[in-house]
Amino acid sequence: MKYSLFFVFIFIQLFSPYSTSLFAQKTTLKSTDSISAYFNLTESDTIPEIKKLENINHFLKGAFLYKKDSLIYKGLMRKTKILNKLKKRDSAIYYSEFLYDYAKENKNLIFQQKALTKLGIYHKNKNQLAKAFSYHNKAFKISRTTNDSLEAGKSLLYMANIQKSLGDHIGSKITATDGLRHIESTSETKRISGLLLNISVAYKEQKNFDKALEYNTKALSLEKESLLIEKIGKSTFLKLKSAKANILALNGKFNESIDILSKLLLDSIVINDQKEYARVISNLGYTKWLENPNNTSSDSLLQKALTIRKNKKDTQGLIASNIHLTKYYLDTDKEKALTYAEGAYLKAKKRNSRTAILEALGFIFDLKENITEEAKIYHTVNEEIKSINQSNRDLYADTKYENEKLEKENAEKDKQVLKTRNQNIIYISISIVLLLLAGFITYLLNRRNKDLKQKAVKLKQQNKIDKLETSYKERIQFSKKIHDSFAAKLYGIMMSIKNGIDTSKILDQIDDVYNQSRNFSRENSEIDTGENYKNELSEMLRSYTPPTTQSYIKGLASINWSALSALDKIALFTTLQELMINMKKHSQTDVVTVTFSKDKDYLKVNYFDNGKGASVTEMNKKNGLKNTESRIQAINGTIKFDTEKGDGFKAEIRIPN
Repeated sequence: MKYSLFFVFIFIQLFSPYSTSLFAQKTTLKSTDSISAYFNLTESDTIPEIKKLENINHFLKGAFLYKKDSLIYKGLMRKTKILNKLKKRDSAIYYSEFLYDYAKENKNLIFQQKALTKLGIYHKNKNQLAKAFSYHNKAFKISRTTNDSLEAGKSLLYMANIQKSLGDHIGSKITATDGLRHIESTSETKRISGLLLNISVAYKEQKNFDKALEYNTKALSLEKESLLIEKIGKSTFLKLKSAKANILALNGKFNESIDILSKLLLDSIVINDQKEYARVISNLGYTKWLENPNNTSSDSLLQKALTIRKNKKDTQGLIASNIHLTKYYLDTDKEKALTYAEGAYLKAKKRNSRTAILEALGFIFDLKENITEEAKIYHTVNEEIKSINQSNRDLYADTKYENEKLEKENAEKDKQVLKTRNQNIIYISISIVLLLLAGFITYLLNRRNKDLKQKAVKLKQQNKIDKLETSYKERIQFSKKIHDSFAAKLYGIMMSIKNGIDTSKILDQIDDVYNQSRNFSRENSEIDTGENYKNELSEMLRSYTPPTTQSYIKGLASINWSALSALDKIALFTTLQELMINMKKHSQTDVVTVTFSKDKDYLKVNYFDNGKGASVTEMNKKNGLKNTESRIQAINGTIKFDTEKGDGFKAEIRIPN
């Protein structure tokens, strides 16, 4: 996925369906603001998707013309989405690859991750499951590099879904369980419910119905029902309820299952959605048959569902209906059962649903005498599924090993932090003892001073002279501090300018004076550490973000700020303020991310920008960044910087609970 500058130019010229040259467009596109109207049109619900594609092409022309990376990313993200809606999946994949390469060339990890996720989704839509899994696994690796737990959980959900569709329920359960570790403490209800559903299905397929019901119930109990429906959508909620009914039926709890399915049939969404309605009545008919093979309503319900699915051309639904009817007639009418099994097989082949092919062929083997051709297909597909599942497990196993290695390294760092904290406790204890000793000595001196009161009266005049001298010395000391901090350095800057010293060195000198003056002014500044702290912190982070930079603030609302002391809040606020000032002045970034997360031991804050970074020498010159270390260490926390020249800037802050 590499593109030379020549091909980039060809891309700009040719991706629009219009023949107007890019240079002719320059006369009409006066500024980046003039192309925003094209993008806005792609957000309208009244404009057809094909028209949206034309508008996004115009937008991208302007974005490339003005060389605005943020607009290029924005345009490519929207274009791939539109192409996918138009079912032009090969084109959606092509431009997603272009987005990935462009982001990789610019070392933008965020959009590399987004592009890989899109490639995973689009390849899954084409039923290219091995490729889809690989792309989501790569996206997961990047999310671990950027410490983005939400995106890590999202990638693992996609991977678990693919494993489930391939019948690898053990692998799906392992992946989904890992996904929960990343996001179970967040507010990502929709993704958490999806992971729980995967685990529930895995237990169901392993015939552990109690565990299957436990995880399905967990998914349905994440929020109050009305709020859960709002967060995950009514359709997903109904699928969870229907899945619960199926688990109950397989566990022999038919009355409970039938009660759930009967209530679903009264739901307005089910009534108005024919595919959903057919799914519910098919499950109801099958459950009633499991309860009583001689009941009179099962066949009519199953046939009704089959008819609806034929009319709606619902291939996946037709596979399910034919399997249900195969089981229904398996012991009473083998000819009909074979007809339905062959129907399921043909639909599964059309959809290239490997697990459904195997299930249908399993019934055909039981019902048909001549099975030579089907046996070959069964063997081929079975081996294919084994190969893909093994490949997926190996691929994720490597990633999981890297993940566990990273966690082990972090655990070692935590031990070091604990050691440092214990040392600090010892130092503080020694300091307290010294202070108590000093107080005792002061007390003894005061007693002695009482005895010397008479002598003090005689020396009153001399004491006045001493006070004057002390005051004078304090003024001299403060004056010297001001002179050393500002006047002397300003004089040095003037001499540097006069002598024609290198501009970068002069800027460093000015930066030093600025940082010191800022530190003086901030010593008495006030930060609201009360209920408004979260809003003030958010406002500060956004206020320091330049207009040309995209900022992402994640997890801020998930932190219990009232649990932090005022001193912790002030130290964190001023440290992040320093990082944002450094970014604004030096990094030349177009994306900055600040992620807040919490575990049982630490509040963790990860800062990342994709700017020019800094060398070790440059880092040593930045007094502001040195001050951040002092502030965080003062509250027994840690701050770690990770930066190289031209390779972005990362910082990780940990504040102990």
